[in-house]
Amino acid sequence: MRFSRCAGSIIVVVLSLFIEINSFPSTTISSTSNVDLVVSTANETTTPATLPSEAKLDLKPIIRSMHVESNVSSRYANTLVTSRVANPAGKANEVTFSIVIPETAFITGFNMEIEGKVYEAYIKEKAEAKKVYENAVSSGQAAAHVAVQARDSNHFTVSVNLEPESKAIFRLRYEELLTRRLGLYNLVVNLNPGQIVDDLTVDVDIQENSPITKILVPELRTGNEIDAQPTDAQNQYASTILTEDNSHAKVHFSPNKEQQMELIKLFKAKNAEISTPPPYPYSSFITNPIKEPADSGVSGQFVVQYDVNRNVNGEVLVNDGYFVHFFAPDDLKPLSKHVIFVLDVSGSMAGRKINQLKEAMESILQNLNPGDFFNIMDFSYGAKVYNLDDPNNHAIYKSISDSFYGEPIPKEKAPEVPPKPQPATPENIKKAKEIIQQLHASGGTNINDALTTALKIANYGIAMQESSDVAQSSKGVIRHEPMIIFLTDGDPTVGETNTKNILSAVTKLNTKKTAIFSLAFGEDADRNFLRKISLKNYGFLRHIYEAADAAQQLKHFYRQISSPLLANITYTYPIDQIDDDSVTKKVFEHFFMGSEIIIAGKLLKSQVVDNSFKISADSVSGPIDYIPNLPEEKKKKEEFWPLEKLWAYLTVKQLLDQSDSDSEKSDDPKSPEKKALAIALKYSFVTSLTSLVVVKPNSSSAVDAESLQSTLSDPVPVQDNLESVAIEEEQGTFDSDIVPLLPPARTTTFTPFVELPKPCLSKYKLENYTWLEQYLSDKENTIQIPTANKSNATYKLKTITDTMDDLKDAPCENSFGGGSGVCKYLTECEDLAEAFKDLVTYLNYSCDTNGYAGVCCKAKVR
Repeated sequence: MRFSRCAGSIIVVVLSLFIEINSFPSTTISSTSNVDLVVSTANETTTPATLPSEAKLDLKPIIRSMHVESNVSSRYANTLVTSRVANPAGKANEVTFSIVIPETAFITGFNMEIEGKVYEAYIKEKAEAKKVYENAVSSGQAAAHVAVQARDSNHFTVSVNLEPESKAIFRLRYEELLTRRLGLYNLVVNLNPGQIVDDLTVDVDIQENSPITKILVPELRTGNEIDAQPTDAQNQYASTILTEDNSHAKVHFSPNKEQQMELIKLFKAKNAEISTPPPYPYSSFITNPIKEPADSGVSGQFVVQYDVNRNVNGEVLVNDGYFVHFFAPDDLKPLSKHVIFVLDVSGSMAGRKINQLKEAMESILQNLNPGDFFNIMDFSYGAKVYNLDDPNNHAIYKSISDSFYGEPIPKEKAPEVPPKPQPATPENIKKAKEIIQQLHASGGTNINDALTTALKIANYGIAMQESSDVAQSSKGVIRHEPMIIFLTDGDPTVGETNTKNILSAVTKLNTKKTAIFSLAFGEDADRNFLRKISLKNYGFLRHIYEAADAAQQLKHFYRQISSPLLANITYTYPIDQIDDDSVTKKVFEHFFMGSEIIIAGKLLKSQVVDNSFKISADSVSGPIDYIPNLPEEKKKKEEFWPLEKLWAYLTVKQLLDQSDSDSEKSDDPKSPEKKALAIALKYSFVTSLTSLVVVKPNSSSAVDAESLQSTLSDPVPVQDNLESVAIEEEQGTFDSDIVPLLPPARTTTFTPFVELPKPCLSKYKLENYTWLEQYLSDKENTIQIPTANKSNATYKLKTITDTMDDLKDAPCENSFGGGSGVCKYLTECEDLAEAFKDLVTYLNYSCDTNGYAGVCCKAKVR
């Protein structure tokens, strides 16, 4: 096989994110979150003309500086990470840029500057990016390890080979809308430079229209803890400046080398506490201890928390044709609620999980509010609803009649009337705690019976209230807000196991709009399925990580939903001033204390002329209306009032949620998926529908070719000078040491290999004719094609700088379209790259046009 050299070749890396997990050799790919990929090139080693000293050859790449700048305005955060790296060695070295970004963030830009030349990334639709991948070759790609792990996060990692004594600058930008939880917005910046850095700086600039009432900077977090609490220790190395009117805050963090060493010690101390192994015989395969950083680098999360003063009627901002409406009243009494706890006690919950569940439930039950109602359920083969009044008469719902591990499981006849809600009295809470402590894990996982039973209880409880004379008033029915807290650690294994059927049955039964909050405990639960359940049923999914603090995670989750303040919230906007089709979600089932509802949309006019914005909701006192003040017009200053970007972000997030909750995908251009794709491409968001194509220089490698060759199992054949890797993104995370590298990331295996000298099809505009690579001759600008008589026919090729003036159309008999045609140069017939997949197909229609490679063509000339 012959190859020709081509200067200035590039590598294309297609980036998105995904959560499918495959097994790969640990020497090839490793990860600690739902995305952690390093794409690099292993070229031939460059030998300097003058061999440097041995000491100089062993020098490692150095991070000269790492700067993080985060600008927050109207809760919308725009973060830029800049890392400057140098290779002081006398040989080429691989350098890696790895950033952990929040799960809710969209990457919006990336570039690399190497020896003064900037390589800019761009966003493409995923299918198009995949086509780039399929038409290119993964030649010389390998994965590198990143020793960091963070919950609810994604990784962006890219590597490049730096020439001896050269420098590189990496810049990554991502954006997110900050979420208010328990009364605080949380901005999280993940730091993991991997070494002590001379110049490590984080600058956070917060500008809000309303006064900032609270700003906290807790000490560096491990990334595997619940949200920092106001009582937690504060970061002694961070400084905060607040303007006189309290609308503008600046936070600065720049630890010197000694302080970075102290932060490493702090991380290790916290890590040891969180990663304490449990006394559980199966812990070897269910735990995922956090990896500690090396002594040479800081690792952790820099967190800024803040809140703002707010008008009880909400705040509306207007800027450059867009409006944003913030609403977060905290001066209300909580609504009474009916909580149905649905707890998985199947065999996989045995040991530490069931003990952590018991610990969490003790605290959660104790924090039920006076006036609340509740029911306790567990499920394995079937569902059991506990009767607090009669411990010997629990209600059993078991729709299956099956055998499990050889033991017969009888089908139970469920009670005709579901158990009634239990008031949260001290006596009932005490009884419930006793029941919780008696839970034991065994059996299968009957999710269908568990959820349908819980909904029957919820519906019955609502019916009881609606028929009660006490519940009636001139203001209507004030019901206890029903919610199901559904915890499981696995997939449905008994009863109905088809997740589509379960989703359909649950959604159909939920006529009273009961919120279902799904808790996926550990890594084995089907989070995609559970997320659909919650999205379809007015709740959300929360991943409970299997760790020593799992009980704390459960309690922290419950705190966020424990106090519903409003129900049935509806926003109304003047149709003569607001583009109704552009407005984000306007109807919400619940508003919880400490959270915030944000609505955004486009204006039909340059400004809002009246205050006909309206919010209607049900409170503990009955129906209530909120009329916000006249919207405040902000001067166009995109960096400070990014309302258009905020609208785009929120719209894409909600459209993706709609798409994810749909069982069937649609090709309708008005479908949520198509709408989300169009907006994501316009605003350069890397989402589950788009990919980031990263272009980087194809430089030499310091990898030892002989040692690397021993790991090869079946190297991918070399084709052209482009190569790409696709990484797909979905909401949700996983903790694993292994993730797939190549699309579709389900069955593909991959090992690193040495890059050979490559022919450059792009030189001839033949990138899509990948089968031609092996026929490129050593003679410049020619290919040698084998013919039927086993000889080789030599054809010339046109380079991208050549003209077609010397080519004349000649008649030919066997055209690609059938019948006679004209002989055109290979690239001059439309869509032939799609048709010609191999040499045999081409030979059937090949021809000679003035010595150049041609094809007998009837297709439209380009």
